[in-house]
Amino acid sequence: MSTSIILLFFWLYGLSIFAFCFMVSAAFSRARVASTVGAVIFLLSFFPFYAVSGDDVSSGNKGAACLSTNICFALGAATAIKFESAQQGITNANVNTELNNFRFGTTIGMFIFDLFFYMLLALYFERVVPSTYGISLKWNFCCRPSYWRKSCKYVPAAMYYQYSDDDADVIHRCIRSCNKPAAGSDAVELSAAASDVQKGENMSSNPNIEPPNADLAPLAKVKVRGLRKEFPNLNPAAPPIVAVNNVSLDMYEGQIFALLGHNGAGKTTTINILTGMYPSSGGNADIYGHSLQTDLSEIRQSLGVCPQHNILFDLLTVREHLVLFAMLKGELSLAGSIDDG
Repeated sequence: MSTSIILLFFWLYGLSIFAFCFMVSAAFSRARVASTVGAVIFLLSFFPFYAVSGDDVSSGNKGAACLSTNICFALGAATAIKFESAQQGITNANVNTELNNFRFGTTIGMFIFDLFFYMLLALYFERVVPSTYGISLKWNFCCRPSYWRKSCKYVPAAMYYQYSDDDADVIHRCIRSCNKPAAGSDAVELSAAASDVQKGENMSSNPNIEPPNADLAPLAKVKVRGLRKEFPNLNPAAPPIVAVNNVSLDMYEGQIFALLGHNGAGKTTTINILTGMYPSSGGNADIYGHSLQTDLSEIRQSLGVCPQHNILFDLLTVREHLVLFAMLKGELSLAGSIDDG
C-alpha cells in the first residue's frame, strides 16, 4: 500500500469537508441554523452510498454520486479495502485499475472537483442569500454584463495635485466616463432624478430645502434618492416599522456634511445603508458614479464608516490593527510597509 496515496486521500477528504461547511454556512443567514442543518445534511449525504455501491451500478453513476463528498469517501474506502483484502493494497500501479466499475483514482479526482465546486457554491450563496448585514445580489448576477464590467477606481480631488496637468486631464476624463450611467441600468433613473434635483424642480415646493447653485451642483458626488428602510414589526398584523422614510439628499466634494436628528430619526440606519451594512427597502444612491445596488465593492474602495461602538480587538497591538484594516481595504503593499516605529 502506498502511504502517500492514502494520506492524499484523507487530506483531500478533509479539505472537501471544509469546503462543504463553507457552502452550508453561506446558504443560511443564522449561524445556529447553519450548524444544525449542515450537520444533518452531512450525515444524510452518506446513506445514498448503499444505492450506488452495488456491482451493477455503472461507473458513470458512481462518478456522479461522488458529488457528495461522503459517498466519494465511502466508495474510495470500499475500493481500497477490496484491494487490501486481495493483499495488493493501493499503489501507483493499480490506482486507476477499475474494480466493480470504479477506480480509486476517481476518488482523488472527485475530491478535487468537490473542493472547487463547494467553494464556488459558497461564494455564490454568500452573494445572493439575504443576511442581517450586507446587500444581497440577484440570483443571476453572474450573467449580467454590469457585474463583470471594469470600472474606474475613485480618485480623491486631493490626489490631482500629485500629477501634471496632462495626467490630471486624463483622470478627469476617467471619472466622467465612470459617472456616465450605462443604458438600461438603475443609474439612469438615478441620474435623471439627480438632474431634476440639481435644477431645483423638486425642491421649489419645499421652503426648508435650499437648492444648490450652478457652481455647487457638479460637486455632488453622493446622491441619495428616495432611500427607504423598513423593519418587520414584532406584531405580524401591524405594519412594518419605517426607520428611513424616502430620504433624498446630496453630499458635495470638499464639504463636511452633518446628518442631524433626534434619537430614532434614522441617522445611523441611513449611514449603514450607504456603507452597505443594511439593504435598503427602496430607493438608491449614486456614490462617485457607482450605484449602491450594483457597485457596492467599488463604493467600499472609497467609503467607510466609524461606528459608535468600539471596534478594536483586545488581543491585537496598534501595528496589528493597522495591518488588519489595511488588508481589509486591499492595500497589501501598505500593510507590509507598516513598522513598529
